[in-house]
Amino acid sequence: MQRTLAPSKMLPSRLVVLFASCCLFSGSVQAHVDTTLLLRGDKLLGLPETFSPAVFDRKLFRLRIKNHQMVFSPFLRSLFETSHKLVVSASWYHTGSTLPPYILFSIYPKGKDFSYKILLELETLALIEVSVQLRESDDIRRDLQIQLDERLLRDIDSSVSTLE
Repeated sequence: MQRTLAPSKMLPSRLVVLFASCCLFSGSVQAHVDTTLLLRGDKLLGLPETFSPAVFDRKLFRLRIKNHQMVFSPFLRSLFETSHKLVVSASWYHTGSTLPPYILFSIYPKGKDFSYKILLELETLALIEVSVQLRESDDIRRDLQIQLDERLLRDIDSSVSTLE
């Protein structure tokens, strides 16, 4: 027979341990998750008003967030060349992270065991990284950052402009 103590008879140290355990558990439940944005026509829906207007023109490969615009460089456009599924997500509310607010383009070529990721700063559209994610099995994924040479980095940097 298991013996339990009534709350009034619990030792203070047990209450402290119970409280600390609850706090630790609740913190892990609130782990960071990106917000998936909806692409309706060329409008990106799901960002707060402070990032308006938010537009991505898939034909021209032009992204606008508030007063910054990027026309994707030829290299970034090449990641979209095959038939693919596109998922756009963002995070502007994370804390304790080394990343600034960002927007992420995840490109899933159909019938392939890899995907591309283009990660941009949400406020300036500066490139954070380009990577490829390899699917090694149903449970295992490996992210590999693509190292860009100076010319490609200059092309990407020069593709961003500030609008009035």
